[in-house]
Amino acid sequence: LDAAARMRGATEPKVFEDFHTEHKKHKFFLAGKGMQPTDGFTVKHYAGDVTYSAGTYKAESELPITWLDKNVSTLGSEQLNVLGDSSLNLLAELFAPADDKGG
Repeated sequence: LDAAARMRGATEPKVFEDFHTEHKKHKFFLAGKGMQPTDGFTVKHYAGDVTYSAGTYKAESELPITWLDKNVSTLGSEQLNVLGDSSLNLLAELFAPADDKGG
């Protein structure tokens, strides 16, 4: 999902249609009942089925966003700095700034 969402020119209908084409025979992939391929799909997950639908979502405190917008969001530099400065060694190590030598 992440890689498909980050492709240049990706749109929800295009991503969903590509998923239908690529995964329609997979046992954990389900076409949504009554949905066109561009409308969404369902993944059979161990904790229950998860349906990805095209369209805009809005939580009480959020601006309206699409599934695609939400899936390609990244952490801001301030968030990365806070995590990198964590007193928890694991977080500090995972979010340490990359060195200038490409590492």
